[in-house]
Amino acid sequence: METKSMKRALSAVLGLSALLWTSTAYAAHPASVAGNWNAVGNQTTGTLAIVQAASAATCKPISGSIFGAGTTIQGSYCPSTGRIVFARRNAAGVPFQIYEGYVARDALRDRMGGTFMVWNAAGGGLANEGVDFNFSAIK
Repeated sequence: METKSMKRALSAVLGLSALLWTSTAYAAHPASVAGNWNAVGNQTTGTLAIVQAASAATCKPISGSIFGAGTTIQGSYCPSTGRIVFARRNAAGVPFQIYEGYVARDALRDRMGGTFMVWNAAGGGLANEGVDFNFSAIK
């Protein structure tokens, strides 16, 4: 009888340990993506500066800039899923790059990764139409 109790206790401890290990390994999504990120987009490095507006909406509006002056970004970030989408616009306000990806937080920093597509002023792809490029950022 004691052997069965010991086996059950050991099984419970192992099961609980596995549950705790998997829950601590999960990377959560930050509530806000506001701030300056170190970004890389198709081998171009620079700053992704994001302002996240206060909003009661599920997905929060974001704006800012990426890779220097002369261009702006506008889009949204959904804290519940970690999904981020934004358009990079030229000085005239015309979108020429569309970024989409996900954001997660681990014990050390916030991380963002995804893809972007290049668009021309007419709203279509350039000579490399349909090609997605990688991007990532850390904060």
